[in-house]
Amino acid sequence: MIAHPATINRRVLIVDDTPSIHGDFAKILKPATVEDNRLGETESLLFGTPSHTTASPKEHFELDSAYQGREALTMLEAALAAGRPYAMAFIDMRMPPGWDGLETIERLWQVDPRLQVALCTAYTDYSWEEIDQRLPLSDRLLILKKPFDAIEIRQMASALTVKWQMTEDAALKMNLLARTDGLTGLVNRATLIERLHQAFAAARRGAAPFAVFYLDLDHFKRINDTLGHPVGDLLLQQVAQRIRSGVRENDVVARLGGDEFAILQLDVSDPTQSATVAAKIRDALAEPYHLTGNAVHISVSIGICLYRPTSLDADSLLAGADMALYRAKETGRNQYQFHSEEITREVAERLTLAEELTTALTRGGLRLDYTPEVDLHSGKILGMAAQVSWQHPRLGLLPASAFVPAAEKTGAIIPLGRWILDHACWQMRQWQNEGVAPPVMAIKISLAQLKTGPELIYDVLRIAARWELAPWDLRFDVTEATLAQTKWTHNDALPRLRELGVTIAIDDFGTEYSSFDWLQTYRVNHLKLSQSLIDHAAQDEAGANRLRAIVNFARDLAIDISAEGPLPSDQDTAHTSGPPLKDVQGLCPREAVSPEQAAKLLKDASVAAPLHREDEG
Repeated sequence: MIAHPATINRRVLIVDDTPSIHGDFAKILKPATVEDNRLGETESLLFGTPSHTTASPKEHFELDSAYQGREALTMLEAALAAGRPYAMAFIDMRMPPGWDGLETIERLWQVDPRLQVALCTAYTDYSWEEIDQRLPLSDRLLILKKPFDAIEIRQMASALTVKWQMTEDAALKMNLLARTDGLTGLVNRATLIERLHQAFAAARRGAAPFAVFYLDLDHFKRINDTLGHPVGDLLLQQVAQRIRSGVRENDVVARLGGDEFAILQLDVSDPTQSATVAAKIRDALAEPYHLTGNAVHISVSIGICLYRPTSLDADSLLAGADMALYRAKETGRNQYQFHSEEITREVAERLTLAEELTTALTRGGLRLDYTPEVDLHSGKILGMAAQVSWQHPRLGLLPASAFVPAAEKTGAIIPLGRWILDHACWQMRQWQNEGVAPPVMAIKISLAQLKTGPELIYDVLRIAARWELAPWDLRFDVTEATLAQTKWTHNDALPRLRELGVTIAIDDFGTEYSSFDWLQTYRVNHLKLSQSLIDHAAQDEAGANRLRAIVNFARDLAIDISAEGPLPSDQDTAHTSGPPLKDVQGLCPREAVSPEQAAKLLKDASVAAPLHREDEG
C-alpha cells in the first residue's frame, strides 16, 4: 500500500484561450460538495487512504488561469521564484493565435521539468504518433480527450498533484540521504567540505572567522571488539547527540566515518571560544553511557584549526585540525590541541585565569577602588568610577586590564560584571547613608553583558532595589567598539536602560568610530572625549573642526561632554574660528583610590591635589 503524503501541493494552472472553460474548471475543482465523496473513494483505491480525507479543506485545489502559452510561462516562472510551484497544469491543445498545447508544454518543461500535465485534446487534433514525435512521452503527461466529465477531471487533478508531491518528497529524501550520515543523522563528509568551502569564501570577503574541529574517539575499537558492533553503533549515535547539544544551532556537526567527527564552528572571534566548546564536548563525552545493560566509558581527542587571513585554502584547515588531533593523541588523549602550540598554551593560560576568577568571585580576592571624576577648575567631584582589581594568589595584585579581557572571552565577565555592579551599589548606599555620596556611580559595561539583554536589565533593577538606589544614581560607560558591535546584534539593552533613568556614557569618544547616529540611537547622556581627539584639535585645523562638530552636535542634543586633562587654550586653536571647547568640562586626571580614601575626598568641599595610594592609611 502506497503512503499518502501528509501535505499535498494542490496548485493547478489552467491554460486555455476560452474564458468559459476556466469557469468550468473552477466549478469542478474548487467547491466542496457531496461529489467529493466519489473522488475520495477513487483516491482510497489508488493510494490506500481513508476516503474521508478528501473532504478536508486542505485538499481543495488552488487554481490560476492563463489564456495563452506565453502567459502560462510567465506565471510558472513567477511561481517558482516565489517558492510556490504548480503541481500540475491542464493545457488545451489549440490556443490561437499563440503557441499550441505541445509548444506550451515544451516551454514549460524547459523551466520546470517536474510539472505534471494533462493535455486536453479533441479527436480531431494531433494523433498519438504526432504527439510522440514532439514530446517525450513519460509519466508526467496524461492525455485528456474531449468531451470529459467532472469526475474525470477531479480524478486526474488529484492523481497528478499527489504524484507530484510523492515525487518531490522522494527527491528531498534522496537528497537528504546523500548529504547525511545514515547512522547518526549528522551531515556527512561531503556536506561538511561544501560548508567549509562556503565559510572560507565568506571569510575571504570579510565575514566572521571560523574554526574547524577534528574529533576522534579514544580506543573505540576496544568497544567494538568486546561489546560488539551493535553496541558500538549505539555509542556512536549517543556521541553524535552529545556533540550536537554542545554547539550552537548554526554550527555544523559531521560524522566523517568510523569514530571520527568534525565541527565547523562559525563566528569565532577568539580561540578561547573554540577552547570553551572543545572542553564542554570533551567533558560531555566522558560521562558514562548506558547501552543494553552495559556502562560504557569513552574519551575523545580533539584537534582545532582556526581560520586566519593567511590560511591557504579550506582543505588546509581540515588538514591542520587533523594534525592538531594527532598531537592531542600523542600528548595523552582526552584533550584538545590547536594547530599552533603557542595558541594552545595561550588559551590554556587564559582559561585557567578565568577559572581562578570564578573561584575568586565566591571565595574573595577581588576589590573595588574608585576613580574620582573631579572638575578641573572648581575641584568639585562629579562622580566616582568603579575600578576592579584582583589579589591573585599566584600572580599578586592584578589590574583590570590583566584579567578582564580573559573574562570577556570566556564568559566569566557576566558573573564578574554582576559582582562589580552589586559591590559598587553597596558602596553608593554607604556613602548616601553618610551624606557624602557623589552625583553618580560610573560602571563599565562590556559587550558580553549587553548581549544578555533582559538579564542585564533585570540585574540592574534587582541590585539597585536591593541597595535602595535610583537608576539615575548609576552611569554605565561603554566604548565605541562595543557600540559598533551592539548595533550589528540589534540589541536594545542600552535604550531600555536609558528609559529606566540610567545615565549612558561613551568612553574615549573619538578614538575609533565616532558615529553621531549612536548618540541618538542609544540616547547617550554623556561623552568622554578621548585624549587623542583633544591632541589632534590642538595640532591641526582638521582636528579642531572635527572636535567642534562633535561638541556642537552634542550640545544640540543636550549631551554632557567631558575630557580628562588640560584642554587646548584659545591660542592652541587660534587657526580656527571660535574656541571649540567652551562646552567641554575638563576633568582632573586622578588615580583610583580605596573606598576609605574616596570617602575622605567626598567629605572635602574641594580637592586641591590628587591623593596617591601611598597616602592610604
